[in-house]
Amino acid sequence: MIKFLKLLFGTTVATSVATHLIQKKKQPLKKFQTIYNGKFEITHPLTHKTNRIHITQNLDFIINHKHVDGEIIEINKQHLLFQDKLGFQIEITTKNNRPESFIDEMDQVQIPMIEI
Repeated sequence: MIKFLKLLFGTTVATSVATHLIQKKKQPLKKFQTIYNGKFEITHPLTHKTNRIHITQNLDFIINHKHVDGEIIEINKQHLLFQDKLGFQIEITTKNNRPESFIDEMDQVQIPMIEI
């Protein structure tokens, strides 16, 4: 019976720790949802191609109506750093708590973001 209680206690503690770590990781994202959530247009200064970017309430990236697989690797009030599944990074900087510019690692060009 004592072994069972130790096992039960150990399992409960492990579950609590895992839940706490998961919630701790998600909390910072929720804190910044209102800053980054929205629909935007960017026009590349060299190609003049316009793209639509939708950052969802859950901070998922949708570019030109296509979901971009990846993860947010850093987020704060000043910028959001997103890495796609191929390892390329997108940085979004803010001004007055709203996205201001889009920086694609591939092009190394800072592109103004216009909210639509």
